[in-house]
Amino acid sequence: TRCLSDWSSDVCSSDLNSLRSLLAEKLTTASGADFGWIKQQRGMFSRLPLRAEQVVTLREQHHIYMAPDGRINIAGISPANCTRVSESIATVMKAG
Repeated sequence: TRCLSDWSSDVCSSDLNSLRSLLAEKLTTASGADFGWIKQQRGMFSRLPLRAEQVVTLREQHHIYMAPDGRINIAGISPANCTRVSESIATVMKAG
């Protein structure tokens, strides 16, 4: 079972890193700002530069959920929804 656990850990880490890279690229494209720093982070979460009211707007208008401090679960993003998530975040950030 140790082998399975190690393999699962490697796969999950690789998947999260791929999602981080994709999110960083899509956010950079959608916003015009550099989000490359997201690729350097590790773990399941990333804190985005959002104010609490922007997080509320994302939740209420775009159905994107995260902690009030802008902490988003990277594992909750998929390649299929990454563009929509990134464009929604960029729209809310640009609106101020």
